[in-house]
Amino acid sequence: KGSSIAQFNLGCLYTRGQGVRKDHRQAVSWYIKAADQGHREAQICYAMALYRGEGTAKDFAHSAKLFVEAGQMGHPQAQYNVGVMFSRGEGLLTDREKAAFWWEKAAAQGHGNAQLELGQYYLCLAQETVERYHAARVAKLQHICASKEYFEKYVMIEKYELGFGSVYGPLKMNTRLFVRMLTEFMLLVPEAISRETLVDM
Repeated sequence: KGSSIAQFNLGCLYTRGQGVRKDHRQAVSWYIKAADQGHREAQICYAMALYRGEGTAKDFAHSAKLFVEAGQMGHPQAQYNVGVMFSRGEGLLTDREKAAFWWEKAAAQGHGNAQLELGQYYLCLAQETVERYHAARVAKLQHICASKEYFEKYVMIEKYELGFGSVYGPLKMNTRLFVRMLTEFMLLVPEAISRETLVDM
């Protein structure tokens, strides 16, 4: 079988063209020999060759399989690569949550790029959450502002929840107060009601 370390080193020399002519096919053949003996770095190099199509046919599925195996053994670069492939849908079904799962593993070991990807993932997640909340709030206010009756009921309930009077007490609003409160709503959530609608009221 030979030494897996020597086989891996030969693969690296052929990849870089150090002391020998650069030859990706030869490099891959040595990486495979070393990987078959359990050399983790050789497995990573072979998986990367499959991913790039260097010295062998491009094969995302096989590449992902090798990266997952190495990642499960705790290799941070493999874990990062699995995350990338999940995020891009390369050899694996696109799944942002699984991508983040693998990036978290790599980031916990100090992998810089994994930390950056994970930060970007959480930033996008936060933005999407805010956008969904904002859209729901706008939809609610659009419903409230649809008529003077809805708006009066809303203000009455808000008044009760804030501790001012009874929810069953009468609430009379003149048009001037109604328009003023709608104007304040427009400043908070301009999407809720248009100025044209306000004028019509």
